[in-house]
Amino acid sequence: MMETLCGPFRVVLDGGDIWPPQRVRISGSANADGVYRLDFDEPLDLSVAGDEWSVGVEFFKEVPDAEWIDAVFTRSTAFVREEGLVVELMSGLGNSPSLGEFRPSIRLICTSLDPDTNPDSRPNPYDFTTPQNG
Repeated sequence: MMETLCGPFRVVLDGGDIWPPQRVRISGSANADGVYRLDFDEPLDLSVAGDEWSVGVEFFKEVPDAEWIDAVFTRSTAFVREEGLVVELMSGLGNSPSLGEFRPSIRLICTSLDPDTNPDSRPNPYDFTTPQNG
């Protein structure tokens, strides 16, 4: 299963299981199309650009036939102060998370690099709605 993102993002592997073997596939980007084998000794940290592109995780299934299978995702999106738009993709093995047969495997953090999307992170001295700005 592929997830679609729009614009420039930084894609970082933020931990997970190393078994079974897994890889990240990126397609439709302007600069980073390809397959990236996940190795926790060499963390994945990519800058991906493109108007609309897709990212997916595949795992290697040995039985009954050796093949790469699309992993299932859960997706959460938030605006994080000082970072901007952050999309968390948690891939897993099994069926849909709503069916209760989902085992989380790896976590990808995708942070938007688009200055038009991300709000200005500088504190506003006239904003008295949060204590750290007052």
